[in-house]
Amino acid sequence: SIGTWDANAIYRTVSAALMQYPFPLPNVNSTAYMDEVQDIEELHSWLTSSLKPVLFAEQEDMTMLSAWGNMTWSHSLTPATIGSFNRILMLRFTFKRWSVEPTIGQFRTSTPYKFARGVSSLSAWALNAAEDRADVCMTGSNISSSDAEDKCLKWQTGQSFDRAGGYTLFFDPMEGQAAYDALLKKMQDLGLFDMLLGTCTLDMIVYNANVEMFLQYVQSFAFDFSGHIQMFNDARSFNLNVFNTSVGKYLTFYIMRV
Repeated sequence: SIGTWDANAIYRTVSAALMQYPFPLPNVNSTAYMDEVQDIEELHSWLTSSLKPVLFAEQEDMTMLSAWGNMTWSHSLTPATIGSFNRILMLRFTFKRWSVEPTIGQFRTSTPYKFARGVSSLSAWALNAAEDRADVCMTGSNISSSDAEDKCLKWQTGQSFDRAGGYTLFFDPMEGQAAYDALLKKMQDLGLFDMLLGTCTLDMIVYNANVEMFLQYVQSFAFDFSGHIQMFNDARSFNLNVFNTSVGKYLTFYIMRV
């Protein structure tokens, strides 16, 4: 269908952009791309070095663009876009963490903790019995501290990806690069990139005004009990024009469906 073609075009544009920029490999004089991420440290490097230009490379200083004329705009930069026409409205980061329990028997001294319930992997798309649901806080803080809102994060379902639970943070690209750097530092300080990371799911809402379509793009990284990584992506679209029969192509589409 027409809507499917448009959604596929937006999906391919975003997918290509996420693969466009290399990230430096930690402790190695080399670079890699998103599909080559191997561990949690490399995931952090990708978020820091590769995702950042995807979000901000097409933004421009409003004062340098006379073509915008006297248009009222409350920001100093143009909207964040991918492929010129796909505006990035919001990003969400959802983390799932492994739950651990004390080890018993002869391995207790060398390995004091083990993953709970004997589960070997966590799903980003579902609630998991073996995922940790305790609050995560920066060193020296706890959920009852006066600064808990800034230095702690609660596990939740309501605002998490697919309401499947996790530790969730949002980011609006219009806040700028410094705010993005601060968000990554907060994630690091909360310990979200330690060895208990089970899944990290980034989903973003983009909007293409030319075809009047929203698209939710999902990129997920999952780490099993041995540290092996699996990557998944998905896309879900919502076409604002699909029932607008005043537009010829959608009228035809509507007639075909009836």
